Amino acid sequence: MKKCLLIIDMQYDFMEGGPLAVAGGLSLIPQIQKIAGDYDNIFSTQDFHPKNHVGFASSHNMTPFTQKDGEMLWPDHCIENTKGAQIVAELDNCIPQNNKYLKGLYKTNGYSIGEHAEFMNMIKQFDQVDICGVAFDYCVKSSAISIVQNVKHTRVLTKLCKSVNPQDNAKIRKELISAGVELID
Repeated sequence: MKKCLLIIDMQYDFMEGGPLAVAGGLSLIPQIQKIAGDYDNIFSTQDFHPKNHVGFASSHNMTPFTQKDGEMLWPDHCIENTKGAQIVAELDNCIPQNNKYLKGLYKTNGYSIGEHAEFMNMIKQFDQVDICGVAFDYCVKSSAISIVQNVKHTRVLTKLCKSVNPQDNAKIRKELISAGVELID
């Protein structure tokens, strides 16, 4: 069975101290490093936004974490070519350069790697995709739901994920299971 690991958005801006910190994000790093060698290949996603991205509250003179037209508005984060947009160094060096995929470049929040046609075609070569990273309730969820349409054995490693809103985890788990994603606790 050919399997890969997909590391979602383990970037400085999502770690403690960043403008959109996901609590516990840093604690995932050694755990992800520990399992990385168990896979045929490793891929990552990176949130990568232009300076005045439509998903930023500042682009609308609004407060972060409010909604506009049904979309969450976020603090400025992962702005292209900034340190905050980089994958944390401890994980960056275990991901081949050609296996890093950018998302969020367009006029949407870009939660899912599903918007990246090249990635979605490439991932079909794998029998199993294991997913970890941040945030479980946004980009991990959305990417897993996109990938399971192409790879039957799409699994989220829940102990290697952290959420923006952990109180929503039960609801997110139900959505993932309903979509056919396997949850590995």
